[in-house]
Amino acid sequence: MIKAFILLIICILSIYIKAQTADISGYIQTEFQYGQRDATLNVGNANEDERDGFYRFGVRCGRVKATFESDKSLSAVFQADMTEKGIALKDVYLSVKPDFCHIVEFKSGVMKRIFGREIPLSSSVRESPERAAVWRKMFPDERDLGVAVMFQPLAKYLKVETGLYAGNGIKPQTSDRMDFAARLSGEFYGASYYHSAFARCDYFGIDLTARFSSALGTTRATGESIYSKSSAGQDFDGGYITLVQEWASVPLTSVLKYDWADNQTFGFGLLWSYRPDVKLTV
Repeated sequence: MIKAFILLIICILSIYIKAQTADISGYIQTEFQYGQRDATLNVGNANEDERDGFYRFGVRCGRVKATFESDKSLSAVFQADMTEKGIALKDVYLSVKPDFCHIVEFKSGVMKRIFGREIPLSSSVRESPERAAVWRKMFPDERDLGVAVMFQPLAKYLKVETGLYAGNGIKPQTSDRMDFAARLSGEFYGASYYHSAFARCDYFGIDLTARFSSALGTTRATGESIYSKSSAGQDFDGGYITLVQEWASVPLTSVLKYDWADNQTFGFGLLWSYRPDVKLTV
């Protein structure tokens, strides 16, 4: 019965999407890096001449995302990452919002895990090109195969989300054990929990956001703290703090970011909103 129900949803979605709207978007990140002779860079191959420093140029991200919608109740999302290294799957999921109850949403497929504030954010709205280092340690791949349910009874003030995931990233499921995620959030707060049956670990997170306006523009501060407790005794904690200043007189946004996990890092960036659909980041 469950298999028949899922198949029915897919058939209905395909029929409606053909007659409705499609939205295609994407972005490209190119990168130049220089490192000392024994450095490990994010792009290109390793240093071939161990006597000198070296540089590499590459495509860090080349995303193409297609969203097919049938009114506001049914949609399908496909996203791929294309670089000189090849093509990698990012998102493939169905979203269903019942006509009789638009405050509820169901998702099934490969999608971002429900945890924290920064993981669900799209790259088009996130202030920094990369997520904080703590996510790379906690979730090397922030996406996973699973199902999720969202309930939002009070618009932007209260949202409840839960999900079940295969637990091994964008790979075929190998075990009956499933990871469980839950999150309670609003516009300025959030609390998250994730139980990893795959890694035998529990994760707890809390995030807060403050925002105010002045003659200089809009200032926004966000902080998130994550704690992990493992049955093997390998506990750790991490987090980040981001300060964003949107300047009123010019189309520029300044970003300061401090994060900690295994190491502490500090970064600064500048965003230029060249057009509503084009942003340049330095």
